Amino acid sequence: MMGQILDRIKSLASKKVNDSGMPDVVLFARIVFAAILTAVALIIKMPAAVRVALLILATIIAGIDIGWEAVDAVLNKDFFAAPVVLLVVVFGTIVIGYPEESAIAVILYQVSMAALRYVMQRTRDSALALVSGEEEERRTRVRDFVSADDAGDTNLGSVIGRSASIVLKAAMAFAVVYAIVVPFTGPTFRTSIHRMLMILAVCTPASVIVAMPLTAIVGQCFSAGQGVLFSKAKNLEDTAHAETAVFD
Repeated sequence: MMGQILDRIKSLASKKVNDSGMPDVVLFARIVFAAILTAVALIIKMPAAVRVALLILATIIAGIDIGWEAVDAVLNKDFFAAPVVLLVVVFGTIVIGYPEESAIAVILYQVSMAALRYVMQRTRDSALALVSGEEEERRTRVRDFVSADDAGDTNLGSVIGRSASIVLKAAMAFAVVYAIVVPFTGPTFRTSIHRMLMILAVCTPASVIVAMPLTAIVGQCFSAGQGVLFSKAKNLEDTAHAETAVFD
């Protein structure tokens, strides 16, 4: 019974958008409620313990799905995934005494990712509109192509993803060294840890990696509108190196 309840909570927390690409009602309600709790904690005078409790509650409400995603990433040994990094930053800011920053960071992250998912869905719909004048069979095939999980995967995207991972790892190493060395030059250890966490937050390349496939999907739909179907974005990308084309 408890397992079914946890699965249901995870399902609700993980749902991001509806069929039109707009943020899901549950996600929207969580963001709004978390924002209200954060505003109340920051504006109204109250005992420090109550204020911290409200800010932590706001963080949990807004970011429960991020927690699930971070757990899944760790189980898959993807220790540098954006949810994992964000969870480390959020937990760290709470521990060193900046719970308001953790709540605001999670809320802004959710809002920005919701906006990005909406833009992605609108871009996908606009791309499919490029073949709206084609026959039904071709439209169906193109829709199937661009709806596949790996539809937008490209060689360039893989290179950018690996490069972003290297940059993030280098930033983590720098941040750790910074947090250890800087206290000896004047700032407190708390300040150095705080700055270290900000470096990690800034260096997380989530939006770049998520948005990369969009250009490939638009390219697939545009080429389909010109009469050439590519089942994978990588196939379209490879034509840049082609010297001969044979048509049957």
